[in-house]
Amino acid sequence: MRILLADDHHLVREAIASYLTRAAADISCVEAADFQQVRERLERDDSFDLIILDCRMPGMDVLAGPDEVREKLPETPVALMSGAMNSDEAERALERGAAGVIMKNLRGTALLTALRLMATGETYVPRAVVNALPGRHAARTSFDNLTPRELDCIEHLVRGWANREIAERLAISEVTVKLHLNSAFKKMGACNRSDAVRIAMLQGMSGILSGHGGPAMNSVLVIDDDPVFCTVVQGILENDGYSVEAAGDAQTGISRFDALNPDLVIVDILMPGKEGIATILELRENNPEAR
Repeated sequence: MRILLADDHHLVREAIASYLTRAAADISCVEAADFQQVRERLERDDSFDLIILDCRMPGMDVLAGPDEVREKLPETPVALMSGAMNSDEAERALERGAAGVIMKNLRGTALLTALRLMATGETYVPRAVVNALPGRHAARTSFDNLTPRELDCIEHLVRGWANREIAERLAISEVTVKLHLNSAFKKMGACNRSDAVRIAMLQGMSGILSGHGGPAMNSVLVIDDDPVFCTVVQGILENDGYSVEAAGDAQTGISRFDALNPDLVIVDILMPGKEGIATILELRENNPEAR
């Protein structure tokens, strides 16, 4: 992943670039000290996977600058970086197509997660910025149009419940659960159950984990054969204060479950080698209270 990193504070820029290239072998950084240098770099080389612009950089307007870069490279995600960005600016930047807002106090693992997320075309907005946005910018997620019952079904799906179990817990029929889930999948743009869980994880994980007044959760085990997905989820949750472990296959996940006894387990339903539902059933055999 090639990143153009622009910030007029040399120490900050060099520290971030140094950390990224040391922490991930697939990341390389090209640096710029002001917006004019950004223009010059892009004239010579426009093959970047992600462009990060300090929103207070000399020569750049916080809204017009990213617009100019996107006009030149419409397919390249452009993110804003800031030590302190007011909510009005953040909202307008996101509405105009910014890939995200990166706060300079972000932890290293969370920063890596945010960059990978944005490079794939997703939007990254840290909780502190979301909470400050008028009307809470979280309303931009895929959960906007879900009915309360559809949201209930998705939340239980993320927790690993089968349709029959969701029906029992919500006191509705299994057929009704299927109808709610199918409707929710269409609204979320999900092609199947696994895809819906991924979307929910990436766009609304914190709310799902803490919703409905359930017991507080501190530790999470993610079992998924997709290392990028595991890294993204791990970074998001760790940035929100959770302790997260990841396993790349069902058997490793079951072993870690027995050793860690986590508060929540997230299982990929379509993992090769052992189907997700079978993995969930085995975990529940070991601990009937597992979530």
